[in-house]
Amino acid sequence: MKLTTKEERKQMSKEDYKKMMDDYKKRIETTLEDIKKKDYLLTVYQIGCKFMSDGDWEREVRPRRFYVPVSINEIQDYTRYLEESFWTHPDIDNPKVKDKDIPFEEKMWGRYWKVNIEPLSKELEKSYVDGVKKGFFESWRRISKMKKKK
Repeated sequence: MKLTTKEERKQMSKEDYKKMMDDYKKRIETTLEDIKKKDYLLTVYQIGCKFMSDGDWEREVRPRRFYVPVSINEIQDYTRYLEESFWTHPDIDNPKVKDKDIPFEEKMWGRYWKVNIEPLSKELEKSYVDGVKKGFFESWRRISKMKKKK
């Protein structure tokens, strides 16, 4: 049922209104469930941060590559470190030690230089592969290229 004007909405029965609101709530709940699913796989490349460590390689995290399954909401928790530094310390997970009590000189500094986002769920993988076969990404690369020329 599509209601476009205020007058039409006023004439809606209570049952129709309740059904419309129930459908809306279900849609919202489904969306909230979907954004919590760990449907993506990140490949994260970590390097030391020379700026925050003052160039002291002993105060930099070691370069590494790691993989982490994430939800769409969690992606920003990783991409933020493409722009800003993070620190770690052997006692960071120790409940007896507060972060503020860890001396600056003991912190190991790092950042991410690259984060690849790939589909992990079967349905996203299928959609991705289908998009490749149909030229979806090629079309969008052409569109982006044309927009850059303007």
